[in-house]
Amino acid sequence: RVVQATMDRSPDVSAEQLKELWQSFKDGRNAEWQGADAVLLLAGAQQEDLILKAPALHVKVCGYEITDCVLVLMENSVVFLASSKKADIYRGMEEACKNLGLTLESMNRNKGDSDKANLEALSGRIKSSFAGSKVGIIGKDKPEGNFVANVKTMLKSNGLEEVDCTLPIARFISIKDKDSQSQVETATKGANALVQNAGKKILSAVTRNSRVKHSKMAEDIGDSIASICSQSTKTDKDDWEEAFQPLIHSGNSMKMKLSAESNDNPLYIPTSEQQAGVVSVTCGARFAGYHGFMARTYLINKSKQMENVHQALVDARQAAISACKAGNTLGDVISAAQDSLSTAKDGKGESLGDKLFKNAGFSIGYELRESPILLNKASTEKICNGNCFALYLGLEGVNITDISKCPSALNFVIGDTLVVQDGEAKAVVQGSIEAKKLSIDIEFDNDDDEDDDDQGEQQQLGRGARRKAAVDDSLAKARLLAEAQADIQMTYTERRQEDIDQMIVHGFKSAKQAKAKADFSPDEEKSAFPSISQLPKGYDGLRVFADQERHTLVLPILGNPWPLHACHIKQAVKDPRIANVVRIQFNLPKALPGTSMYVREVSYKLADGQAAANMYSKINTLRRRYVQEMQAQAERDSLQVQAAVERVRGREPHQLRGVRFWPTTGRKQKQKGNLELHKNGLVFKSSGDGGAHDFEFLLTNVRLAFFHPAGKEYKDVLLHFHLKNDIMVGSKKTKDVQFFAEYIEEDDHLDGPGQKRKIHGDHDEILEEERLRKLRVKLENIFLNFAQKVEEAVPKIAGEKLFSVEAPYDDLAFTAAPKNQMVKVAPTGSALVHLHTREALFIAYLDDLECVVFERITAGLTAKTCDMVLLFKSVFDDPEAPPTKTFQSVANCDVNSLTNLKEYLNSNGIMWFETPSNFQWAGYIKDLRKDIQGFWQRGGWRREFAPTVEELKEDGEIASEEESDSDESFQEDSDDGSEYDDDSDDDFSDEVDDSDASSFEPMSDEEDESDLDSEEMDRRAEQEDREAERRERMESAREPKKKKSRR
Repeated sequence: RVVQATMDRSPDVSAEQLKELWQSFKDGRNAEWQGADAVLLLAGAQQEDLILKAPALHVKVCGYEITDCVLVLMENSVVFLASSKKADIYRGMEEACKNLGLTLESMNRNKGDSDKANLEALSGRIKSSFAGSKVGIIGKDKPEGNFVANVKTMLKSNGLEEVDCTLPIARFISIKDKDSQSQVETATKGANALVQNAGKKILSAVTRNSRVKHSKMAEDIGDSIASICSQSTKTDKDDWEEAFQPLIHSGNSMKMKLSAESNDNPLYIPTSEQQAGVVSVTCGARFAGYHGFMARTYLINKSKQMENVHQALVDARQAAISACKAGNTLGDVISAAQDSLSTAKDGKGESLGDKLFKNAGFSIGYELRESPILLNKASTEKICNGNCFALYLGLEGVNITDISKCPSALNFVIGDTLVVQDGEAKAVVQGSIEAKKLSIDIEFDNDDDEDDDDQGEQQQLGRGARRKAAVDDSLAKARLLAEAQADIQMTYTERRQEDIDQMIVHGFKSAKQAKAKADFSPDEEKSAFPSISQLPKGYDGLRVFADQERHTLVLPILGNPWPLHACHIKQAVKDPRIANVVRIQFNLPKALPGTSMYVREVSYKLADGQAAANMYSKINTLRRRYVQEMQAQAERDSLQVQAAVERVRGREPHQLRGVRFWPTTGRKQKQKGNLELHKNGLVFKSSGDGGAHDFEFLLTNVRLAFFHPAGKEYKDVLLHFHLKNDIMVGSKKTKDVQFFAEYIEEDDHLDGPGQKRKIHGDHDEILEEERLRKLRVKLENIFLNFAQKVEEAVPKIAGEKLFSVEAPYDDLAFTAAPKNQMVKVAPTGSALVHLHTREALFIAYLDDLECVVFERITAGLTAKTCDMVLLFKSVFDDPEAPPTKTFQSVANCDVNSLTNLKEYLNSNGIMWFETPSNFQWAGYIKDLRKDIQGFWQRGGWRREFAPTVEELKEDGEIASEEESDSDESFQEDSDDGSEYDDDSDDDFSDEVDDSDASSFEPMSDEEDESDLDSEEMDRRAEQEDREAERRERMESAREPKKKKSRR
C-alpha cells in the first residue's frame, strides 16, 4: 500500500531528511539510541484506523505512507527493502544521498522465497555494523502481516538483541517543515469548523428546548465532517477524514479524558433563571494525512463566577502559549499555565491551579498523538522549531455557588493546536475564545413585553393606505383559495369514504415490507476451525487472537485454544477499576435448560493498559464487522429480483460521459463514469476501478425522474431517478440515484484537455465568467438531450407512459427545512422536491399524499415561517405502518410563499388545512386508526380541521339561531327596568307563599327527557359521545402551551 499523504517532495529534500535521521543515529548511538548497532524500522500491513510510527516516518522522509517494508540504518549505509514499486520511491533518492555522503541501497522483495535470501543478506550487513549485536526498533509499534513475521524470525534466529529507540524516532517525526505545518494548520481550521458547527447545534437545541443525546449530536457532526471542513477551508472533500468522533459532554456526567466517548445522556438545558451549565466540545480532523485539534466550552446561562473561571482558563492558555518557546521544556509550558491559575479561585475559594489536568496535551502531526512526547509537568523534552502541539487545558470539579440550581461541579476545557515557528509558538485559530462568544443566554420575558410587541405589530400593520390595499387584495385571494379548497375537500371526502368502505369489506392492503433483519442468534451452530490444525501457525494457545476473516475469537482457557464465533460475543468491556483488565461478555442462548451451565463472561489481565486497549478495540471491531456483514447480506437478500437490462446491439448506446453519481460508495466521493441508455434500462459504468461501482436498473422500476438545470443558483446539472424498488449501489441499498456534473470543475469540457487560461485584470475575469456560462449551457443541453432520449424509451401501459422526466418550477420554489437544513423546495408536475443538496434530499409524491396541514398559522400571518405536515395515504391504507412513517414534517416554510403553494395544491386536487398549533401526530394518528370507518363517516379531515357552521352547531360548539335569539330577548327584558319599580317587586314577592315555592324549582333531567322518544334520546347520546371523543382527540393531539420565552 502506497498512499501519498502530502505534497510531492523532491529527491533532494527527501535525501536531506534521510541524512538527518541517519546522522542523528550515528551521533547519538550510545545515548538516546540505546547503544544500537543498527536501527530496523519495520512497517507491516495496513491496519484500519491505526497509524504507526514507521509509516509516519516515511511520510516525513518522502511524502508517502508506505507499508510492508523495512528501512535499516547502519554504520556506513542505509538499506530499504520493499516491493519494486515502493523501492523505486527510495531508489530515486540514491543519487541525491550520494551527493550528501550517504550510501542508500534499495532492494526489491522476492515473494517467491518469502524474502529468505534478502533477509539473510540483510542480517549479515546488520552484524557488520558497529558491534553487530543490538538492533534498535520502535517498541510501541505492533505491525502485523506475513512480512513482519519473517523479519522477526530473522532477528530471533540470528540472536540479535532488540532495544527500544522510540523516543529519538518520535523526536525526528515531531519536527516538521513548513509544508507539513501548513497541512496541520488546515486540519486545525477544519476541526475549528466542527466545533463551531457543534455550537450551532447546541444553540438550536437550547432554543427549541430539544433534549438531544450527546452521542446523537456527535454522530451527526462526524457524519458531515467532509462537507463541513471542506466548505470552511475551501478544500476538496476527499482530503478529509475523521480523526476521532467528536466528544460532547454536559451536566453531571462530564468526562474530560480524550478516550471518553460521548454518552447517551441528553444535553443539559437550564429551564429557569436559577439554572446554568456548560457543554464541552472536543473535535479532531485529518486533512491530507495530518491531524488538527480543537476544544471549547460553551457556557449556558452563565453566571459571574462561571465567566471568571472561564477567563482564568483563557489567561492560562495565553501563559502556556507564551512559555512554549524553542529551548524551553514541555514541563515549563504546564508550569506557566498552573502558575497563572494559582491565584484564581472557584466559588468555594479553592485554587484553580489544583484542578488543572495533569496531562495537558501532546505532539500532533501525521499521528494524532505522537507519543511519548506529551505535555505534562514532569516532561523535560525540549521544544524545537517545527514542533506542533495539541494544547488541552482543563479544570475538573470547579464549584459554582452563585447559581442555586447548578450541576454539582463543572468542568471547563480549552484546546488549541500550536505551531512553533521562529522560536515562538502561535495558536492556529486566534479568535472564538472569549466567554461572550461562547455563551448562550436564556431570557424569560414577562407579559408586559408581549403586549409591547403586539402593539408594535399593530402599529406596523396600520401604516398607510397602500399597505391596507395590499392586505385587502391578499385577503380576497385567500378567500378564493379557501372556496376552491372547500370544493376539493367535499369531493375528496366523499370519494375517500367510498374507498375506505371497500377496504373494510375486502381488507386493507398492507404496504408494509418485512424489514430485513440479519440473524445474529447465538443458537445457530457455526464452524470456524473444524480442527486444531487449522488454527493460525505459531499460535501457542496462551493469548487472545482475533481472526477478522473468519469472524472468530480464539480465547486461551487452561492453556488450550477455545475458538468462539462473533455471534456469541455480546461486547468487550474495559474494567474501570483496573486499566489492564478486559472483560468479554457473551450472548446466552434463548432457551436455558435447567441442567445446563453457561459462561456469561470471562476476564483477561494483560501486561499493561495499552495492550488491554488494543484487545478491547480488536474484539469490538470483530463483532462490529460481523454485524455489518450480516446486515448487508440481509439487505441484499431483501431486494426484489429484477430482470437484467437488455443491451443495445449493433450501435453504441446513448451516453452521458464523465458524470458523477450519488449515493457514493467508499471514500471516493468524486468517482466518475458513463451513464448508458439501453433498450429497457439504464446502466452506469464507473471508470478507473475495474467496475467496482457499476450498477443498473430497469425503466419499469422508475417511479419519478427529474432533470434540473444549474441555473444561476447551483453549480451542478443533474438527472435524478426515484425508484419503486430498492437497488444496491456498491454496499448501499437505495431508492434514489442521481447523476450530475459540476460545470465549475469541468474546465476541459470546453477548452480541451491540458488547456490553461491566463486571467489577469477585470477584462479577463469577464471572459472567464462568459466561458463558465457557455460551459453551463452546454452541460444543460447535454443532460436535456439525454433526458429526452430516456423519455422516448419509457414503455407505455394502456397507451400512457410509465413516467416522464420533469423539471422543477423554480419560480414557485420556497425556503424550508425538510431535514433540519434550510433549502429551496420546488414543485414539479407530480411532486415537491429538493435535489441539489444530497444530504437534505426531499421528494414528496403527490399521489401518496392524503392531505397537507399548515401549522403555526396565526391571524394575519404575523409569523415569518410556519410548519407543513404532509400526511400520506398510508395513514389508512396501511394500518400496520408505524405512525411515524405516515407523515413528514417540513419546518420553517416561508409564509410569503403560502399563496403560491396553496394554488399548486388546489390545482392538483390536494386537500390542505391550517391550524394555529403544532400537533403530536404520532399519537393523533394512532387514535384515529382505532375507528377508521367512523372517522370518515363523521366527515374525515374536513370535520376535524375545517367544520362548517352547521356542523359546529350540531356538535354544540356554537349556539343555534333560535337559542341565540331567545337569549338576546331575555337579556333585553332583564336590562330594561322602566316597567317595574322597587315597590312592585316587593308586592310581587309577598304574593308568593311557601306552598307555591315548588313551582319555581328547575325541572329534573328525568322529567325533561320524558317527552322524548327513545330514538331521539339515542340520537342525542350518540351525538354527545361522538363530540366528546372528537374534542378529547383534538386536545390530546395539541401540544401543551408553554410559557413564551425568548432564547
